[in-house]
Amino acid sequence: MIAFREGHQLAAKKSVSLAEVAEYPWAFFNRYIHPYLHDLILQRVDAKHKQVSIVHQASQPDQVPALLTNDSLVAWVNPAGVECIAKRGFAYVPLIDEDIRLETHVACLAGNTSQMVSEFVRKFVKLTELRRPPEQLPLPIV
Repeated sequence: MIAFREGHQLAAKKSVSLAEVAEYPWAFFNRYIHPYLHDLILQRVDAKHKQVSIVHQASQPDQVPALLTNDSLVAWVNPAGVECIAKRGFAYVPLIDEDIRLETHVACLAGNTSQMVSEFVRKFVKLTELRRPPEQLPLPIV
């Protein structure tokens, strides 16, 4: 999620792209918080031949309101941290970029006979399949 002051130019949008966010100075999360995501975002910006201005590093979402000192700054915040920021009068929008995504995997032993584990895996797979777009568009029947 991208957070900013309510008077920011991006406040009127429902979502933003990485190219739009790259135009503004960032309050970015520290690399040790999520090294893979941190590096992936910076690589995607570099691949689009954009320069990023990281003016602040944040390690906790509650630091972000103090870092958003003017209307030009944007901050990267996780969905849980956004709730805290929104209560303090800041706006936020989701970042939409096809190349920036996280994958979730679940693993368990094949011989595990626990009903709880079995139910958890079954529910996980079912919910994941519901959210996943079809791999191939259905063809019309002629």
